[in-house]
Amino acid sequence: MALYGERITDSGHIEGPEEELEEPMEEVMEDFFSGVPECIAGWLYEFSFCGEHPDYSRPVARHPSEPTIAIWIEDRGVLIVKFEDEEGVEDALDLLRKLAKATEFAFAPSRKWFEEVIRALCYVKDVEFVEE
Repeated sequence: MALYGERITDSGHIEGPEEELEEPMEEVMEDFFSGVPECIAGWLYEFSFCGEHPDYSRPVARHPSEPTIAIWIEDRGVLIVKFEDEEGVEDALDLLRKLAKATEFAFAPSRKWFEEVIRALCYVKDVEFVEE
């Protein structure tokens, strides 16, 4: 017996009411942080190293259309890492997420640390630092 809004298919299965699937809303850096450098304000926020402490947070963001990530090191600048393709971005984000999780999101790495880890463990096209 089908309930209100459900329907019985030709094969006798009961299906739920037709629902419009909402596209997940992607949140950008400026939605989470004040004072974000303009060059990454519209980038997609991924996660933060040391997210619990606002003075030492290291937000990681992804460019919405290019194979590029950014790490904002507040009061210093933005480390921008370009990759050949989205697979490189996914690999780098996965690696950084694992490192953040291993430190229980309590470690606030330096620019040099990020740069050395990413260059050593990921295939990058270019790395640049934009000072604030």
